[in-house]
Amino acid sequence: MLTQEQISAYNEDGYVKIEGLFTPDEVEELGSEMIKIIGDWGEETIGWRGPWREKYLAEDEQQATKAVLMHNPHFYSATWGHVMFNEKLVGCVQDLIGSSVQWHHTVLHAKPPERGTPFPMHQDYPFYPHDGLDFVDCLLHLDDTPLESGSLCVVPGSHKDGGLEHIMGPDTAPHLPTDVYHPDKVESIPIPAKAGDVIFFSYCTIHWSNVNRTDKWRRSVRFGYHDSAMRPVGRYEDKVESIPIPAKAGDVIFFSYCTIHWSNVNRTDKWRRSVRFGYHDSAMRPVGRYEDDPYRIDPNNVLEGNTNTIVSGYKTNSEAN
Repeated sequence: MLTQEQISAYNEDGYVKIEGLFTPDEVEELGSEMIKIIGDWGEETIGWRGPWREKYLAEDEQQATKAVLMHNPHFYSATWGHVMFNEKLVGCVQDLIGSSVQWHHTVLHAKPPERGTPFPMHQDYPFYPHDGLDFVDCLLHLDDTPLESGSLCVVPGSHKDGGLEHIMGPDTAPHLPTDVYHPDKVESIPIPAKAGDVIFFSYCTIHWSNVNRTDKWRRSVRFGYHDSAMRPVGRYEDKVESIPIPAKAGDVIFFSYCTIHWSNVNRTDKWRRSVRFGYHDSAMRPVGRYEDDPYRIDPNNVLEGNTNTIVSGYKTNSEAN
């Protein structure tokens, strides 16, 4: 897919732009689906919060920018579910980091016209740190993205420094310290793009983007892939092992309500329908929460039961009620 020159550019600069990787017809289909997704499910916000806004925006703009940010659009559209397996997209990633590739995430970054939010200088590494460097972000453009629309800007070669310490906390998105890393202090280059272009960049490449000041949307979708041998770090001391339980129609899985369980995305072209029934010993009673902490269960706060439908044992349903 990629030439040796393009691969070398990625290794040296931390990014490479591939023009027209997606055809106009593909972009039209994906863009139409994205319009539906944004209309049905999107929520407009000011974008990333944090003290960095004081350094990137005029005072009257700091709380007035707009953004629509959505994780995993394939939850809402089968069309977008196919993109993460796109042979052209995955083939380019394989050329950059090797043949064994694992998808990690998909995120929509949509900047509305006139005041589409900027993003401060940052790496993507602190958002999903892993134990290696072979992690590629792929920015697919659904719209023509000139400089004035807030195109991606990168610091060439910055990926060679590895993961850097970011400003983090409950009231801010991760970003690099503005007294050191700011467009006025660190040289970066803009990467204007056309609809269908894809920019591949390392998750350690420092990047940012400015306000969209045009009268058109700036929509791009980022896909993250990494070497399948890499593992996430910094989240849990020990990995929690779980086992999948495939089932046939008619099978029933019985499990305790204290059993930890989860399920992944349905990536097939068929429905996955299941119905859960809950039963308990008829002597058990529901319990409530602590009066001073509604988020903690108080096992001594026994409540009156109001759904006592006893299906076996010495009481009838009428006696139970």
